[in-house]
Amino acid sequence: MLGVEPARQHDFKRWSDNMIYAIAGPGRANPFEKRNVDTIIELLSYLRGVAEARRRAPADDLVSLIVSEQEGGTALSTREVIQFVMLLLVAGNETTTNLIGNAVTALLDHPSELAHLANEPSLVPAAVEEALRYDPPVQVVFRTATQDVELAGTRIPKGAYVAPLLGSANRDERRFPDPGRFDIARNPQGHVAFGFGKHFCLGASLARLEARVALAALAPELVRLERQGPREVVDSFLVRGPRRLELRRAA
Repeated sequence: MLGVEPARQHDFKRWSDNMIYAIAGPGRANPFEKRNVDTIIELLSYLRGVAEARRRAPADDLVSLIVSEQEGGTALSTREVIQFVMLLLVAGNETTTNLIGNAVTALLDHPSELAHLANEPSLVPAAVEEALRYDPPVQVVFRTATQDVELAGTRIPKGAYVAPLLGSANRDERRFPDPGRFDIARNPQGHVAFGFGKHFCLGASLARLEARVALAALAPELVRLERQGPREVVDSFLVRGPRRLELRRAA
């Protein structure tokens, strides 16, 4: 969609992983660590070249649409284009990757639910929504209070920086009975894995589509597989998902 040539796929994955490492992982303790600096330089240089090339010769891709002058408005600057594409890269890559990884992990941890899904492929959309509720790829968001408010006896003043925990909200027993149970037949309507209101995730529809396609293909295979090796998770306070998920044929 961005028009990135397939040969750069591994670079984009590396850049995306390193951005999470630098912004929300161990790398944030040392922002000038060589790994962080090199990633920013490589990514900015590449995106600047793409933005300038699309401005000269538009193609049928999202970057060309972003750099073009919109009706009733003006074209974004190259800097704004780069910032927008960086957002799409990290938000659209890491989160969907971890959504699929968390969904697969939950299914492997609940063999009866996995078997149910493999036997009834029509439940794939419901399984995606339950995975989003049960173990969302983004656990926390950051907001600024626009007015004084009191929640559960605690006063939050206007202008305060707050961190709503999406993972906790999705396990609220007042909204979801037996919230710690992974149940693909549940109606998880009302989960906040994609946020809420005007901050609702820009890529929610695409993420859902990608996850549905992935689970529809994976479910029949997963029933014949089992996890091996230790569990490794992404080292980040912001995103949650398996860093690796090693599988083998079940005995």
